[in-house]
Amino acid sequence: MRRFLSAASALAIVLATPFHAASLPLPKLGNLGLGKEQAQSVLPAGAWPQAKSDVAADPAIRFGALPNGMRYAIRRQQIPPGQAAIRLRFDAGSMMETDQQQGLAHFLEHMAFNGSKAVPEGDMIKILERLGLAFGADTNASTNFDETIYKLDLPRTDEETIDTAVMLMRETAGNLTIDQGAVDRERGVVRSEERARDTPAYRVYKARLDFFLKGQLPPTRYPIGKVEVLQSAPASQIADFYHRYYRPERAVLVVVGDFDVDAMEAKIKSRFGDWIATGPAGTAPNLGAVKSRGAEAKLVVESGAPLSMQLAWIRAPDLTPDTLAKRKHDLVEQLGFAILNRRLQRLARGAEPPFLGAGSFVSDEYDAADLATVIVSAEPGRWREALWAAEQEQRHPDRRHVVQRHRRGQRQVAERVEPQEHRDHAGQAAPEVRGRDRGLQRHPAHARQHRDQQCADDAAVQDDLAGCVLRRRELDADAHRREQQRRQHHHPRRAQSAPFIAFRYHSWNCCMPSSIGLWYGPTSSSPRSSSARRPASMRSAISSSSAQVSQ
Repeated sequence: MRRFLSAASALAIVLATPFHAASLPLPKLGNLGLGKEQAQSVLPAGAWPQAKSDVAADPAIRFGALPNGMRYAIRRQQIPPGQAAIRLRFDAGSMMETDQQQGLAHFLEHMAFNGSKAVPEGDMIKILERLGLAFGADTNASTNFDETIYKLDLPRTDEETIDTAVMLMRETAGNLTIDQGAVDRERGVVRSEERARDTPAYRVYKARLDFFLKGQLPPTRYPIGKVEVLQSAPASQIADFYHRYYRPERAVLVVVGDFDVDAMEAKIKSRFGDWIATGPAGTAPNLGAVKSRGAEAKLVVESGAPLSMQLAWIRAPDLTPDTLAKRKHDLVEQLGFAILNRRLQRLARGAEPPFLGAGSFVSDEYDAADLATVIVSAEPGRWREALWAAEQEQRHPDRRHVVQRHRRGQRQVAERVEPQEHRDHAGQAAPEVRGRDRGLQRHPAHARQHRDQQCADDAAVQDDLAGCVLRRRELDADAHRREQQRRQHHHPRRAQSAPFIAFRYHSWNCCMPSSIGLWYGPTSSSPRSSSARRPASMRSAISSSSAQVSQ
């Protein structure tokens, strides 16, 4: 079965390959309320997150819960006509495993297709194929660190197809047999997946996670598990995980398609209403706290991996409930990263780019930590230039038009726009304003002080952060053109310099001022070279770069 990485980790692997920089997506995963310190975020059985939020639920979706604690969400979707999609999600992943069960959450996912009380071993795929579902494309599952998801994409929504699909999901939820013979026959399939995933990109991903989440749980619980466990674990160990974590209060069923919502809800209640958990419930894992760290660097030598570098700022995860205020805050943060990505993109598209590509994003690493990351892909032999350019670009001081402040714990974004009376008939700023702007540019400290005072006094901007930024974008084109004209007039050779909008990681630097750096690439022919075999010049350069980053 397919096994997905987190959005941030997957993006990190993608960026490990040469590419033309673009505005990158900004993955932000949901909070699952894992760990002892996160107990206040855990919802009671059967409750939906909107119960603790001022964000209104989508009225087109019918949310519900059964007396046993299982939740469901149903939506009628007539495009494409006559089709439906079903997802059964369990709050159960590899982080819930014990040391003796590493890899068994994924193994259990395989066993869901290998026999239950109502469906003998080997019959489930045949039943679905007779209904028109292709194994892999329409019938699949995935196991991650914190979840397991089963999926069925139905080509028809007739009674037989719907009833069969709901029945199979119910069998997966609580009626798997997990026979020892079936487990032994499936070992080869699971081991083949482990071998297929042992690629340079995956080994770099593991080194990244182990370095960034040092001392925490996720780097010790990869979903594919350990080979010795996969080879010898008895069926009883898999069954133990199954009964502890495949429980109604940890399950969510989502059904979307071209069907009658009332009829679908009745089928769900009929099938899952008698589901009763067996044995004691499993406990939530302790993910470990984010440790305070200084500037650190790590070199990963991996044959077949392209040259790439990462700078990360790490902080404790944000586990507060989803609210309108939080979404407003996240929107402003994402706009800031989008600005930085656009600037990195322009550098990569220049006549003599310092790197092949670069991008930045903020990510939630399985509720264990939040990371702000800058990733750079460089040509062999030019890693110094690429790293320096990207690191300097992210730390540019605030310039004209956009100011990001962190004042009294609240994020404020303000824009500076010349009043209409300060413009001449051609739309240019009046002479006295142009002179003032040039003066501010010659004295950056004065410019920042001037803009900061405007930010503090602009109450209207504080009330409409997102609107302010969007209005600023409409003015950027004109402002950039005037700036380029001025530079062309005074400094013809410098007219094509870097973009003038800057973004600073204020909210990250306040929590951990030092950067964590990760460099990896095919520096050595050995795929598992130790630090002792690193080139001396790169070792010293990493130490020097780490010291500079922390300043």
